[in-house]
Amino acid sequence: MKKNKLHPVLKILIVLFIFYVILYTLAQTGYYDKRIRDKATFTQEQINAFESDVASGNEVDVGQYLPKAQDYSNVLTKGANAITHKLSLLLTNNSKNIIDFLKALFIG
Repeated sequence: MKKNKLHPVLKILIVLFIFYVILYTLAQTGYYDKRIRDKATFTQEQINAFESDVASGNEVDVGQYLPKAQDYSNVLTKGANAITHKLSLLLTNNSKNIIDFLKALFIG
């Protein structure tokens, strides 16, 4: 028996329809509106806090009014960043020495 395979265009249309249904559901439930409203509320709260600190004469540091960024790095990411940093230092600071070493090694 032969299996009926879906035409590739039909597969693409099915995937696009699923994406459409997901995005339509998110729009109807108000997910995006809530996220935008939360950001606007947070920004307005930070503006009010900044203005009250300036009005009261406190020292103002911009960093305390910005949202805190979360660090999602793990051991592997930190290790890879350290290796990359060391290699970039080696290549930028000692590139002339490395080129001279390679010339001496291969040219003689």
